[in-house]
Amino acid sequence: MTKLNEMRRLIIERDVEIITAYELHSLGYSKSWLKYALKVLVREKTLYRLKKGMYSKTNPESMDLFKTATLLFGGYLGLSTAAYIHGWTDEYQYTIFVLTDKTSKKMNLGNHEIRAISVKKRFSGSCYYNNYVVSTKWKTVFDLLYFIDIFGASALKYISNAKMSKKEWKDFIRYAKSESKSFRQKTGYILEKLNKNAELQQLIPKKPVVVKLGKGSKSKFDKKWKVLDYMGVCND
Repeated sequence: MTKLNEMRRLIIERDVEIITAYELHSLGYSKSWLKYALKVLVREKTLYRLKKGMYSKTNPESMDLFKTATLLFGGYLGLSTAAYIHGWTDEYQYTIFVLTDKTSKKMNLGNHEIRAISVKKRFSGSCYYNNYVVSTKWKTVFDLLYFIDIFGASALKYISNAKMSKKEWKDFIRYAKSESKSFRQKTGYILEKLNKNAELQQLIPKKPVVVKLGKGSKSKFDKKWKVLDYMGVCND
């Protein structure tokens, strides 16, 4: 059996979907020969290149892209992707968001874009739900609020549809209390306007400052939270 055929057999027999060049190198294949062999295997579609050093045995277009995204970037599904998994939206997700403690990156896979967003010290609050590693419900709400400049009105819709228990809201408040004044003010204001039954008064800082929410030429000012709302959360 030739060395290339031996590698084909090993790949086919391995009970994993994703294979890395590092794993193959650890089996005793030299880096220079691996470079040649992987090009051949990709050309004949024994393997499909996902990114540098990472390959799949299945065509990416027929893979479960949510699972693949977490394997590629080593994080958990979050933001609008998590909102979709938790059932807060039925909008199809062409962009798949992964939250990671590593570097922010993005790549195209089939007809989809995968965006890995670095959250560094906020890399927490994940669970195994519906067969995926995804942010918990309360952490999904937090992340949508933290990155509200990316999602705008869509984030408000996802959060409005969020169904959470009292315990989950307590976990959210406990976590959000450690954030900046401006974040707490905007968060409390948004959740109050969306009629979320949480202990929002805990988010009011001792000396609140006027903060802006969104961008635009028209705004409404909320005295309680001292928020200038350019996003249109306040419709009364």
